[in-house]
Amino acid sequence: MTLTAPGRQPALTEQPRPAAETLLDTRTGAVAIGTRAHGIPVRVPLWHDGTAVPLSITGDPGTGAERILRNLWAAEHACGLTRSLAAGDDLDPDEPHLDRCATTAQETRELLAAVAEVARARRSAAVRFRPNGETPLLTLTLTGWSPFDAATVALAAEVARTGPAAGISLRIVHRRHVRAAYGSDALFAAMSRGTRIVLRSTQPDIDLGDGPTTIPERDAGTGFLSTPRNRRARSPFCTWRADTPRSAEVT
Repeated sequence: MTLTAPGRQPALTEQPRPAAETLLDTRTGAVAIGTRAHGIPVRVPLWHDGTAVPLSITGDPGTGAERILRNLWAAEHACGLTRSLAAGDDLDPDEPHLDRCATTAQETRELLAAVAEVARARRSAAVRFRPNGETPLLTLTLTGWSPFDAATVALAAEVARTGPAAGISLRIVHRRHVRAAYGSDALFAAMSRGTRIVLRSTQPDIDLGDGPTTIPERDAGTGFLSTPRNRRARSPFCTWRADTPRSAEVT
């Protein structure tokens, strides 16, 4: 399927996912999730310069967040350096690439509390983080983020704020990256310092970090990415189809 990018950008071509074990570059800590025009890989940093990197994904239902998450989880599961955790009432408890899955509000609060405790323990060791078999990167994905009780929001804010130095990356999937949607100024500020993915949307006022961006209606899995090292993200990408992996490596 060929997707037309906005403006004068070349067309994007949807591709099947390469083998999961080839997606993560352990030298840079970045995982490939799809391609820009001309087949150039687009990469999400999992860790960089001794810290984990938070990730927020913004998009309406059906715009491709699930596909991106499955690609991330598959790469993390294959590399042996990460443990993937997730919480959300829309998750499949039998997702094969997740190490732990919470599907209720109570389970979500308990999972956040457990991850916050790991962050405290790791930070007390005062060791510069780099993932390995004994101290893996932890990724905690919260899908369908919506207002929770104050205790859950406070735990999420703590993990987002203190987790990166301890090798813990919080991910939040939501429709709007605005302060009021998070229920906490501290949580919003911490997530805003991480990587941002904005999927196709008809919303006219989505902000990638350097001003509003309107993203035209396109097929699921297309959008823009900005990282802490590159906030001016104007080159669209298309994530891979997660259900038909191919044997080729990422180049």
